[in-house]
Order: sequence, then C-alpha cells, then structure tokens
Amino acid sequence: MTTEVRYLSIKEVAADPRYPFTESQLRHLLRNRERNGLEYAVRRISNKMYFATDKLEQWMEAQRA
Repeated sequence: MTTEVRYLSIKEVAADPRYPFTESQLRHLLRNRERNGLEYAVRRISNKMYFATDKLEQWMEAQRA
C-alpha cells in the first residue's frame, strides 16, 4: 500500500488557506531550512522548490512546543 505525497510550490502553499504563511515567510523558511528543521519537507526539482504537504504539516505541529 503506497500513500501519495502531494507537493506544492511556494505560491500554492501561500494561496492555500490551510497554511498561515505568506510567500515572503516561506522564502525565509526555505533559506534557513537546515537551521529550522524544514529540510526534510522540501524537494528541489531543477531550480524550483516544493513542499511535501504531509511533512510540512508535521513540521508545523512540531513548532507548537
């Protein structure tokens, strides 16, 4: 049984009402992804960055503490 992973671009995440981030905030998070622990939720394809939505949501929940 495989689960389908959904990837969204920065603009798609910013436009999605489930996520409380602006494009600028997402770009900042991406620049500092090694320090903030977000690198496991990001995939780079060519020169574009995509967020794995399931891992982004896990990361958001982990920030509550």
